[in-house]
Amino acid sequence: MRPFLCAAVLIAAGAVAGVVAPGGSARSATPGDGCLVMSQGFGKVTVTLTRGVIFGRFQSGYLVYSDQGADPILPRVPGVIPSKTTDHTWKYGPAENVRFRATGPTKLIVNAQALDLSIAGKGSASLSAAGWDGVPSTLNPPSNAFSVDSDSFCEENFQHLPTTLTRFPIASPVSG
Repeated sequence: MRPFLCAAVLIAAGAVAGVVAPGGSARSATPGDGCLVMSQGFGKVTVTLTRGVIFGRFQSGYLVYSDQGADPILPRVPGVIPSKTTDHTWKYGPAENVRFRATGPTKLIVNAQALDLSIAGKGSASLSAAGWDGVPSTLNPPSNAFSVDSDSFCEENFQHLPTTLTRFPIASPVSG
């Protein structure tokens, strides 16, 4: 009985959200916030955010979190126990089939294969597919590709993952 009740509540909540949600394309709620989306990436990503949120998952690899000297808000990584490597650094993995979420001022390094990543906020990211030769890359549907197109809030304009370390801003042209 309880699972049916929970399912009914979720369906009703979704229906209400669909009726109440405004029309139009996706946009950031905070001026100056940008995005980065990666689909089925193979390589290394270093994200430094002053504010925002990171959602991700990967098939195989590890991530390293640095609290940037502030009060640590450790990423949520279900099923993976971090090891503290220095005063301000924690390593998660190597591990398989990992999901994670991090928020706030943070620095996160992810070195993985089959990496899906969604970032919204303000900061920068360095991307590289170096060392992953022979990985097929397509742009439609995106595979080993990413977007930092703040105009479409990263729904369009996918690019191949760069082979050399390349830095991209995560911000919109609107100051904030």
